[in-house]
Amino acid sequence: MKNQNKKYKTALTVGKFAPLHHGHMMLIDKALQETEHLFVIIYDSPLHTDLPLVVRAQWLRSLYPQLTVIEGWNVPTDEGWTDEIQQKHENFIINLLDGQKIDAFYSSEAYGFRMSLALGCENEIVDLDRNTIAITGTDIRRDPYEYRKYLHPVVYSDFITKVLFYGGNEAITEKLVHTLSSVYETSCVKHGLQYGHVDQITEKTTEAQFESQMLNFVKKIEAATQDANKFLFIQSGLLEINFKSKLIHHRDHPKLYKIAAEHMPQPDIIFVIAQEDEVKDRQIIGELKFRNMPYIYLSGSFESQLEQIDIVLNKYNKFMNPIDLKI
Repeated sequence: MKNQNKKYKTALTVGKFAPLHHGHMMLIDKALQETEHLFVIIYDSPLHTDLPLVVRAQWLRSLYPQLTVIEGWNVPTDEGWTDEIQQKHENFIINLLDGQKIDAFYSSEAYGFRMSLALGCENEIVDLDRNTIAITGTDIRRDPYEYRKYLHPVVYSDFITKVLFYGGNEAITEKLVHTLSSVYETSCVKHGLQYGHVDQITEKTTEAQFESQMLNFVKKIEAATQDANKFLFIQSGLLEINFKSKLIHHRDHPKLYKIAAEHMPQPDIIFVIAQEDEVKDRQIIGELKFRNMPYIYLSGSFESQLEQIDIVLNKYNKFMNPIDLKI
């Protein structure tokens, strides 16, 4: 039986969500207010965006766990308003629904009247003229950093390339992230270790204290990401905090993987800075290899390291395979 507080039992909306922005979210919020169960079909759209479909789908699943998100692969590539082209898209959606009855179709587009007819349901149009939220996905794709106010933090974070630095010594890595943040006019996160150097850690430093350090470091990264412009430069990270914890407790921190999975997006690029102590070099690299985390090893003068980093960053695009970098 339909909930008497809702207009519809089921509803549908479709889109590329490339990216998901506040206009989309306003439409979804309205549909959820009026519908018991909302289905969202998200289009694969390689001709319009490099944002992977699975990334865009995860935004919806993360922010709206009550939705049923259906990934639309093999979408018809024809574009236009002819009956033939519109029929292809209507058939594609009907096939994806696989017999699921829909009571209302929600959109901010003129095609809503045709889709609702094809589905045999009500047509709900939301902010067709963009009077409430005057933004389009095209605008944001052109410059997501300028239009970041229209993006949820979860979405904006995926536009930022997280560049992580391990190894070296604290003075060198701090100088690197500070210099790079100035050159690229973006934010950085400096050392997350309250306890600093190894000789400042004692046997009384508990795993609970290291867990607090990890969570505080995650919060610093989350805050800095929202101020970042294309890149975020990070000095050390959870693995380095974990590494120092292992010196005392002889095991990975018991909360390391849980904290990383729940709070910490994987870095896009990892640089390992050469150290004078070859044993420490092998320790850091061993940790990364054990976790199958690709890295780029940097040696030479500070200026040489900056040049190598600049070459990598100029060739890297978000979501590309780092192995494809030709350095």
